Amino acid sequence: LEKKLPEMEQTINILVINNKLNHPALELLKLFFLEYRKELVSHFELEDDLLFPYACFLDKSRKGRHYLPMILKNMQKFSIKQFVQAHENSNQELSKVREAILSYKPSPTDASPYRILLEQLKHFEQDLNFHAMIEDEVLVPKLSKIEMELKSSKLN
Repeated sequence: LEKKLPEMEQTINILVINNKLNHPALELLKLFFLEYRKELVSHFELEDDLLFPYACFLDKSRKGRHYLPMILKNMQKFSIKQFVQAHENSNQELSKVREAILSYKPSPTDASPYRILLEQLKHFEQDLNFHAMIEDEVLVPKLSKIEMELKSSKLN
């Protein structure tokens, strides 16, 4: 958020400023990027404000099951299922934008920032895919399992 997104935004701004023909696609790219950034920041804030504290809560709850009524009440406020339902796949949007940019034929003065932007997007997309994989294949299944254990301990 503090390194790669500002670098990509700077590259897009260079392309917009250098573009003498005022190509509308570059302005659209800039607007898309600003909206994308806002959504991504919101996603990470959701993780920081809800998901990670909830994960810590679940971990502590496994160790103190005598607080089960309070645990189950908190699980009604937020659950992994709710997180997964609200979880958007930002990676697909980024991939579509990168594909659309590939069809753009830059002027000779834009060729270098254009290549830089494509590389930045490619690396950022890889980072997001790794982030999503850890969430989807490690964190969410582990937290879902803990939730199920806690719910089933209520029944026992």
